[in-house]
Amino acid sequence: MTARAAPQIRGLAILSDVSVGYGSPQVLSLAQSLAQHWNVAADLYEPDQPERPPVEINAPGVNVRRIYTATHPHWPAGRTEFCLALLDALNRTRPDVIVFFAFIPAPVLARLAYRPRAVIYYAYEHTDGHMPAEERLFQSIADKIDFIIFPEENRALLDAPRLGLWTVPKGILFNSSFADVEWKNTSERNGRLFYGGTISRARTFGDWFLGGALDHVPIDMFGLIDGYPDPQQVLADLQDRQSRVSYYGYTPAGRAYLDRLSHYCFSLVVYAPDQESTRFAAPNKFFDAIAAGVPPIVAPHPQCVSLVHRYRCGIAMEDFTLTSLLKALAKAQAIIRGGELERLVLGCREAQNDLSWETQFAKLVPFLDRVLWSSGV
Repeated sequence: MTARAAPQIRGLAILSDVSVGYGSPQVLSLAQSLAQHWNVAADLYEPDQPERPPVEINAPGVNVRRIYTATHPHWPAGRTEFCLALLDALNRTRPDVIVFFAFIPAPVLARLAYRPRAVIYYAYEHTDGHMPAEERLFQSIADKIDFIIFPEENRALLDAPRLGLWTVPKGILFNSSFADVEWKNTSERNGRLFYGGTISRARTFGDWFLGGALDHVPIDMFGLIDGYPDPQQVLADLQDRQSRVSYYGYTPAGRAYLDRLSHYCFSLVVYAPDQESTRFAAPNKFFDAIAAGVPPIVAPHPQCVSLVHRYRCGIAMEDFTLTSLLKALAKAQAIIRGGELERLVLGCREAQNDLSWETQFAKLVPFLDRVLWSSGV
């Protein structure tokens, strides 16, 4: 039987909640994949975050359109101005398909002057049960949303009912990496452990890494330091102690980040379980590690643990304690010394074959096509 051709659409609008080219790689990945699949240019509207100036974007088929506001687009006045500008652009161009990310662009659906063929909500941010205004908004626009993408099953089970979206069709799309990188042979790796991402005093156990408890472990850390009154003093103390933990500043996401990561033996993925969104974390850096062929060491986040066990591609901590982390780090160092790293790298290869962005998107896109065919246009 011949496969049905992809639907033809007139216009694709991607409404981002962040300035692209920094974090949240799913925005560009989905925009580029949909543009290619539906053979249409994607207009990607991004807010103007002053701390994230425009950067050159290499995403064929995607036109990035920055919307400037008088105040920060994540503040109430800036959010309103951003949404009004979005509304004007959408009502003028009337794209067939609108994809919006997280919560900030959502109000435009309440005031659109036309009904798109499909509205897709990418729920990569979580309410944590503490966003009553957003819950009321989504309950009022639920009938305008045709499909939802969640990054993790537990988040879908928790947030869909809160947002009035329980009956809306939905799918799971892992936060997989779109970029491709050359894997390093285990003999070429530097023997050290990698940490990439925000180093938060509470949220990512920064005190364990920077406070002395892990000084004996060869860890290289890349990311912004958060939650410390004097980060420079923390780093000076690290150096004074002659710690084996080293800090190298911030490295932007993307191919260069993955290439740097590929030189390491393990990658650390840990969050404190103080909220639903961290307990049920679906972190980009887990999938970055898999994409670079670097076995992850993960805290017991259900999705991460499930994938580590399924593919035998990393080490899972028993609980969220320092004792458990030390035990996992000792196991990692023993694997490196014993020449057993290749076994876990092979698990990463199997995982990447199943979990890459391209593979995940290929599984999802038939459901998005079905939404368009059912629109009857």
